[in-house]
Amino acid sequence: EQINPFRQPYHESIDHLADGRWLRSVNKRLENGVLIAIRQDVTDFKEQEMLLRNQVAETELFRAILEDLPTPVFVRNARHELTYANHAYERMLGDSRDRYIGQTEAQMFPWAAERFWDENARVLDGENIDKSEDMTFPDGSVIPVLTRLRSIQTEDGSNYLLCSRTDVSQISEAQAKAEKVSRDLQTILDALPVGVAILTDQFDFEYANPAFCEFWDTNRSFNLSGRSYRDFLRF
Repeated sequence: EQINPFRQPYHESIDHLADGRWLRSVNKRLENGVLIAIRQDVTDFKEQEMLLRNQVAETELFRAILEDLPTPVFVRNARHELTYANHAYERMLGDSRDRYIGQTEAQMFPWAAERFWDENARVLDGENIDKSEDMTFPDGSVIPVLTRLRSIQTEDGSNYLLCSRTDVSQISEAQAKAEKVSRDLQTILDALPVGVAILTDQFDFEYANPAFCEFWDTNRSFNLSGRSYRDFLRF
């Protein structure tokens, strides 16, 4: 079996030796019967190959993770060109992301190009930005979002902008409904002919309707909100 490679017209292999090195073997039989045997230590090459393979696997893993994130994420290079957008950001854009790859803020959002360019330039210079805003997208939709902007630098010194945008439209709608219910409830309580007061667990007034205040026969005006019940009894 060990002699078999020497009997073939041509044989090449890379073998992992017991001491950890990698050896490339080439055997070539010439027409006159002379055998040319080449042995080359390719340990450095093999280690670089395995490192590259691991880096590619990690890159594919990170990309898969980003693709599955429910949060829209995109990346711009130092020229402000869109270099990556995950699936969630594609859904937020309302169109194929391939259409926007390579475009700058001015091309994607001409109605807010100067503001976005200035913000992204500050981030690429090292500033961190977190903000809440109503974002108008190319398809005309307006979505309330929480935006987080960060600068990242690769090993070769290249700067990139990383942005994540969280759609908070459902939260905003729920908050608006809760505020409306609160206003409606206060309107009802204000109109009741009986006195109603709401106290915290520390016996501080959270709310008192007009009828509650009118119940006490006093000409002194007072605002009970935030006051303690003990202060109220001193009136």
